Amino acid sequence: MARSGDTDDTLGWANVLRELDTTGENLPPGDGWRTMKEIVKASPWGDNKTRNIVSAGVREGHIKMFQGHASISGRLVRQVWYQQNPTDEN
Repeated sequence: MARSGDTDDTLGWANVLRELDTTGENLPPGDGWRTMKEIVKASPWGDNKTRNIVSAGVREGHIKMFQGHASISGRLVRQVWYQQNPTDEN
């Protein structure tokens, strides 16, 4: 019995699945959203402290969080964006 990976229609399956996929990108609305990577890069602290501060800000309502999907290097990946709550901006 042949394994499924040994068949010639593997590429055909990939193409069919790609055509049936209707999700696409789901990006945050508006401006001012940043990924954790962008926030860490701009932060005066290290990775862990910055993540802890952002997590606390989300819990306390100072930072909004949006979970969506982005196309990165031709692949659709889950992504989380953060935005400063407009009432907390300096």
